[in-house]
Amino acid sequence: MVLPSMDSVLVEKLEELDSPASVKWSLRPVTPCSTSRYDTRQLVRTSTMKIWPGFSTRRTCMNEIESKCSMPHLEHGWTAETHPEGNVYYSTLASQLPVVTCANLQNVSTLEAVDSCTDQIKALLARTRKHTLLPPDTEIELLIEPEENGECGYYFVDHSNRVLFWLEMCDTGTLQLPEIVSASHLKVVLEWLYWAHVEYFPAPNRASIETLDEVEANFAHGLCDHMTSSVSTFGYSTKQCREIIGVLQSCRRTLHRKETTTVLARLWGTILFHKIMNHHGQEQARLSRDQRILDREDSSGPSHRYANTLLTVFTLGHLRTHSQRLDDVFADDLVNSVQWPLYVAQNLSDWKCEGSVALLFLCIQFTLTSVDPSVRPMFWPSIVVLVCAVITCVVLCTKFKSMVKFSADQARDYLCSIESPRGPYSCRFTPIAFIFALPRALCLCGAGIWFVWYALGCWAISPYST
Repeated sequence: MVLPSMDSVLVEKLEELDSPASVKWSLRPVTPCSTSRYDTRQLVRTSTMKIWPGFSTRRTCMNEIESKCSMPHLEHGWTAETHPEGNVYYSTLASQLPVVTCANLQNVSTLEAVDSCTDQIKALLARTRKHTLLPPDTEIELLIEPEENGECGYYFVDHSNRVLFWLEMCDTGTLQLPEIVSASHLKVVLEWLYWAHVEYFPAPNRASIETLDEVEANFAHGLCDHMTSSVSTFGYSTKQCREIIGVLQSCRRTLHRKETTTVLARLWGTILFHKIMNHHGQEQARLSRDQRILDREDSSGPSHRYANTLLTVFTLGHLRTHSQRLDDVFADDLVNSVQWPLYVAQNLSDWKCEGSVALLFLCIQFTLTSVDPSVRPMFWPSIVVLVCAVITCVVLCTKFKSMVKFSADQARDYLCSIESPRGPYSCRFTPIAFIFALPRALCLCGAGIWFVWYALGCWAISPYST
């Protein structure tokens, strides 16, 4: 995504302006979602430390401490900020273009790299302004993330329009963004990225009462939607909506704090992501969570249809039940965070019930065989099938028990891992649905075998058999 007037002619003109000799860094467009914020795994060593007399009470003492501590970023106009989550980031307001970075500016070489990369991007921005419709009074901010391989990740933040932009041609695939259908859809994606940036770099007084009202209204609508519909697309339950609305009401007294800015940015970003996935405001929006709006090739070949029919008969129709459940919870490859725990709980309840029934029949058969050992060979087929049913139930319940707490992303990753590869002859969830349907099928088969043998045995000893 580029500025509105950045066409191919402008790109060529910018390439001419950048001579190879003057370029030190290879600029790479990034997004707040692709930065290394949560990927840092630096190990620290703790130790004892001497405490100066009157520590943190006298200015002279603090000057002595600061002189002993290396803080080169202060000399270059950078200020260290602490995020409400605890990590440190750096910002500078020394020029007309505010810059933020997560790079460790306590390291002199990193600081020099950041300054060099910043100067290069500022020069490119100055030349770009001459050829674009970007107003000179637009409130923009720059994030940079220099890397050891000579690349420098960057993006610009337009606070006036609440979007991100870059100075070169790029696409959503390269930036690892969701697939879209229109320019207005792209605008929502860029606004979602904007709020992700605000969440990670919360400036004081960035949150406004208008933003808070917008977020609160969206959660109120989501609450009402869940209360009046069983197929709501909103990703929070009624209980969660009520709790969040209560939090938002308490935020009205603390709009000037960074913590409140982080809260509003995270919630607003979540709302926008739901709108992106549900094509909010597009020609064909998803109005219910089980509605399919994407054009996907899911047809199966004749051989797969025959196999599906045979497996359905073998599982006494329960294969189709589990296939429909999986399709319902994974419509258009999306998982609703409210529906997923209900789906897992329903499966666990079914498997526990089926396992209990199988154990009941096993107890009955063991009791009968202990009374009359001569009937033991007659019950062995049923016992084997029922034991398999119990084992299958135990394995499935053990595996699924922890999945109740899965997030929507974790549930989606799991469903993608068990789904057959897409294609003209894909069987999708048929194999896994067969496994899910096995406990009930084995339980019914085991009980059926026992009833048949028991009926035959009773008939054999009855006077009517002669």
